[in-house]
Amino acid sequence: MMVETNAGAQPAKLRKLIFQLLFGAICGAVGMGGALWVLDQQQGLLQEPGRLLAVGTGLVYLLTGLLVLAGVLMPGFGVRTLNVEDADEIQEQRTALIVGACAFVLVALFLGALVLAPAGGNLFVLTRGQSALLAGASAVALVILTLRYRHTGDELKREIGRDACSWTVGMLFLLLGGWGAAAQLGYAGAPDPLTLIAGLFALYLLAVFIAAGQRGMLKPR
Repeated sequence: MMVETNAGAQPAKLRKLIFQLLFGAICGAVGMGGALWVLDQQQGLLQEPGRLLAVGTGLVYLLTGLLVLAGVLMPGFGVRTLNVEDADEIQEQRTALIVGACAFVLVALFLGALVLAPAGGNLFVLTRGQSALLAGASAVALVILTLRYRHTGDELKREIGRDACSWTVGMLFLLLGGWGAAAQLGYAGAPDPLTLIAGLFALYLLAVFIAAGQRGMLKPR
């Protein structure tokens, strides 16, 4: 009976995985297309690679955070879009999910404030002061949220967090060290500040997926 039950669950898990991939791809495509269309109205904004990287990274954080929040507030939706077994698991992990989602949204706001800041004398959506205020408020809120709920979640999730930090540091040494060496030898230009900041958050996001995958947290449930 156990073998039959597991065999019957596999097609359902596969359908759920396909739905999640398609749903995520559609949300990402619509979100990125809309963001690029809006930002393209500002002359010259999308001509800078650092801004493009920050837009893409911030959008991933924003969509992920909003989808998780929606899944927590609407458990029926969350069971289909989040990698959980049932609504009870969402309820058990409610605080950790909300905190993580809010942290992702704050990262997106921080990156968005920097993307919309003026550079090179050109005025964009926000003034320098407005960008600094929004970025600073988002950063402070993110730090407070992280410190306040740093022990939220079970031991497995805390281990994933530590592993993700280790992966991030390792990749930073590899990429920034290689980039710096190439720049010193004249084979590459120095990275601009926004590329560094957006790249850091992108690497951390990649590190989280690597750490979660190593712990088996990405298997369809």
